[in-house]
Amino acid sequence: MWFLPGGLLVILGTRNGELQLFDLASSSLLDTIEDAHDAAIWSLDLTSDGKRLVTGSADKTVKFWDLKVENSLVPGTKNKFLPVLKLHHDTTLELTDDILCVRVSPDDRYLAISLLDNTVKVFFLDSMKFYLNLYGHKLPVLSIDISFDSKMIITSSADKNIKIWGLDFGDCHKSLFAHQDSIMNVKFLPESHNFFSCSKDAVVKYWDGEKFECIQKLYAHQSEVWALAVATDGSFVVSSSHDHSIRIWEETEDQVFLEEEKEKELEEQYEDTLLTSLEEGNGDDAFKADASGEGVEDEASGVHKQTLESLKAGERLMEALDLGIAEIEGLEAYNRDMKLWQRKKLGEAPIKPQGNSVLIAVNKTPEQYIMDTLLRIRMSQLEDALMVMPFSYVLKFLKFIDTVMQNKTLLHSHLPLICKNLFFIIKFNHKELVSQKNEELKLQINRVKTELRSALKSTEDDLGFNVQGLKFVKQQWNLRHNYEFVDEYDQQEKESNSARKRVFGTVI
Repeated sequence: MWFLPGGLLVILGTRNGELQLFDLASSSLLDTIEDAHDAAIWSLDLTSDGKRLVTGSADKTVKFWDLKVENSLVPGTKNKFLPVLKLHHDTTLELTDDILCVRVSPDDRYLAISLLDNTVKVFFLDSMKFYLNLYGHKLPVLSIDISFDSKMIITSSADKNIKIWGLDFGDCHKSLFAHQDSIMNVKFLPESHNFFSCSKDAVVKYWDGEKFECIQKLYAHQSEVWALAVATDGSFVVSSSHDHSIRIWEETEDQVFLEEEKEKELEEQYEDTLLTSLEEGNGDDAFKADASGEGVEDEASGVHKQTLESLKAGERLMEALDLGIAEIEGLEAYNRDMKLWQRKKLGEAPIKPQGNSVLIAVNKTPEQYIMDTLLRIRMSQLEDALMVMPFSYVLKFLKFIDTVMQNKTLLHSHLPLICKNLFFIIKFNHKELVSQKNEELKLQINRVKTELRSALKSTEDDLGFNVQGLKFVKQQWNLRHNYEFVDEYDQQEKESNSARKRVFGTVI
């Protein structure tokens, strides 16, 4: 579709090969050429004076049409005529492949045509003489635009690349990997070499045509962006999308700094890489455990996966805390209600809550389930996994530690791991914990401190007793099993040499 000069008439091509001319003011069809092309019309363009139309079609032809005003008889009259704009076919240019896009240079000197064979051919508009052949795209070129001074031409392709060419010699100034999907349209800004591009990746980008850098990325569309239109003064850009929306992007006075945009792009690339790695399951390496040791990487290796594995480990730990703490709090509420009922014997006895299906399936208590999740995290990623937890989950973790303190078997079995996690959590979240005015939290921390000191003292006593017991066992073993051969004559000589000799004093 293309607006004629003045903005009152619009001409469009159809997939049936028809050309239709409409009057917007009266919403009437002025002219129709049914057999304009034998196949779909994919592209239209006008010369700068608006008097000549160029159409490109899948029938491998480019046709030129003159726009002329003719007197047309008014229906129902015999001698009344009104001036009406008509289309007249002038010239046909036959090519070897389907035409996807045609573009006339602003000085009406060149005609650029993109073909299905991935090339762009440039002709002289007046003589139809071949001028340049631009090749380098790996997939068909979907859009073309020529700069205001007719010195540069940009092409966008389904291969996700934008190429900037010089029209003087047909040399490629720059090739840009611009989008993550097919690039549907590119448009130069008026009186500038900067341009906009849109793609099936739902992003509109603003580019510097001199430095070949992305100035800004415009996110708003939720689906493929099919087309762009730039205002004649460059004050706004219009984009249309498959999400049924048309968006207007206005120019503002806010400055854009390329360094900041580059930093944002690097962050986006990192997040995309991180998300892709997590979706592919790379983060599950943090939870691989093999009793035989086979297939488990050394903790000192795989440093480049550290962040990914830590994030995944933190997510697993938070999921376990959500599941386990909910069960623990439910059981505590049931026990309180049961004690109250046993004292007063009023009403029906409280019903014990049904356990979580996951815990029932693995046959574990909530604290055992959370502890197993902790044990499956490598020690090299444990602190990073605790760091990614929000403060709300820190409170849940402290609740889990308080519950473990009541389970002496679980406490003594994993006391080093519990101390390591507890000390790190307290140290890393010290300011937040101090600022809390929750009396229950303070009592909980004091209770954990008392129980932990008692457990450490008991462990210390057990350890000292065991060390002394091992020393005694070693001594008894040596007495019963270690024998030393000694020669009798050597032993007598040694004893005689070492025997104390009597010393006689001198009497005066």
